[in-house]
Amino acid sequence: MAHCLDVIVFGATGFTGKCTLPYIYKFANTEKRILTWGIAGRSKQKLKDILNETAKRVGVADLNSIPIIIADVEDEESIKKMTAQAKVIVNCCGPYLIYGEIVVKACIETGTHHLDITAEPQFMEKIELKYNKAAEDKGVYIISACGFGSVPTDLGALYLEKHFEGTLNSIEIYLHGCEEGGIISSPQFHYGTWASAVEAIGNFKEMIVLRKELYTSILPERYPKLSLKWIHKMNDSERPKWALPLFGPLDDVVNRSQRYFYLTDKKRPI
Repeated sequence: MAHCLDVIVFGATGFTGKCTLPYIYKFANTEKRILTWGIAGRSKQKLKDILNETAKRVGVADLNSIPIIIADVEDEESIKKMTAQAKVIVNCCGPYLIYGEIVVKACIETGTHHLDITAEPQFMEKIELKYNKAAEDKGVYIISACGFGSVPTDLGALYLEKHFEGTLNSIEIYLHGCEEGGIISSPQFHYGTWASAVEAIGNFKEMIVLRKELYTSILPERYPKLSLKWIHKMNDSERPKWALPLFGPLDDVVNRSQRYFYLTDKKRPI
């Protein structure tokens, strides 16, 4: 199927969509690169507004030449028309457990690659179970976990292992706020993240069933076991810092990668 655009950002007016557009613009306008892109969502006016906002952020007069596509997850035909127009859909419309499957399904039907920022284990595992074979047959990549909650941990684990002298067994990961001008900025969570967390908790039993069907083998036990510290003090030359547990799907994302390496390369999982 012919695709007239390289990339469409779906959900461009949301929190993550707004953050994504300046990077898409910069990437598309790098020297010696020709990349065509558009934005999609439910409201034409809001999409126009976000293009105007993005133009100011990147320092150009306007972005009126950027195509606007109207697509709504409540209208499957509009989603399919959107996916048919791009080589890649950057899906910023969550929670994905509610709104994601219809976009993945349309992408496979139209031969479009799909990338999202979810770290929702149930969504990722459900999609793998239902659509892996269809995506493979169609030559379509379905790539999840490309957001802040996943990339630093997953790539960080791979980076640490690559440069670690010896056998890497366990990892502790920390997140802290950055200080600028005497003000410490703490991590912030927007509505989409909160809604995803609520959905994950509410559907936890279904995830257990999914995993039994998806994972026919279990990862080997890793020894020695890392003793998890809950609230603990960290050494710091300037002032003391206290570490609190960060609840979320970080382990699930890293374990998906570890499982893949174990099953394909027989690599000892971290």
